[in-house]
Formats: sequence, C-alpha cells, structure tokens
Amino acid sequence: MKEVKVYLHSRCNSETGKGGYGYVIVSEETESNLKASYIQTTAPRMIMRAAIHAMKEVYETFGKCKIIFYSNQAELINTMHFGHCKKFAKRPNKDLVYESRLASEFLLVYVRSIKNYANREITTAQDLSFLALNEYTEKIDTRNADGPRPTPLF
Repeated sequence: MKEVKVYLHSRCNSETGKGGYGYVIVSEETESNLKASYIQTTAPRMIMRAAIHAMKEVYETFGKCKIIFYSNQAELINTMHFGHCKKFAKRPNKDLVYESRLASEFLLVYVRSIKNYANREITTAQDLSFLALNEYTEKIDTRNADGPRPTPLF
C-alpha cells in the first residue's frame, strides 16, 4: 500500500479569532503544499481543518493509501480523529470530528509527534501557517449548529 507523509502546522490569534494552517504532502512521486486561513476560529479547529483538507487532497491524488501525519499537535489530531476523548465528540468541534472519521473508510491514518523543527517539510508547513495567518481572508469557520450532516467527504 502506498505511503504518504503529511507535515502539518497551524496557528491562531486568540485576540482576533483568526487562524491559519499549512501542510506539506510528501510521497515518492510528488510533493505539494497548501495554506489557508479562517476567521472566527480556534487553534484545535485549525489543525483539524489542516488534517481534513490534507486527507482529501491525498485521496484525490493517490486513492486509498496509508497517510502519516507529522505535527507538534499530534496528540490533538489523534484524540479528535480516533475519538479517544469524549469532549471532541461534543460541540463545538463535532462537525470536524465527523468529517475526520469519514476519512477512515478511505485512508489508513497514523499520527506521529514531531518535536524537531530541523526538518525541511515541517519548517515549510510552519512558514505556510504563518503566511496564512497574516493574509486577508473572509472565510468564516462556520460550525454546524445542528450537529454534523451526513455529507460525503470523498
């Protein structure tokens, strides 16, 4: 099974409610990256949005495969994605937990903690999240008030 590595980084300004994330996808054939920013958000939602968007891109590019996330917030990704913590299955992040769990049907997801920022990919993801945080955006991080809707992720 194909193995794809994804390096994630996110940040959020609690005073303004603006957040940004960046990620780098690395496989044997290709490397890609993306950044995005939202307003009215939180740090946990930013890292989960990064993971979900990366999962979508990996699936669209490679199909079913093994995806390994590397992040300094690996524990948060792990608890939200695999539902190890009940508080993440409740509001206000229930919508993202649901989207993330849908991906398990299509991808084998593994999460690894990274503490060494000497890695080129994690440094790039960190720079992308910084750029995203400082760029203008009108995208509001909306939360579904009624809970998650059963819309297909992939």
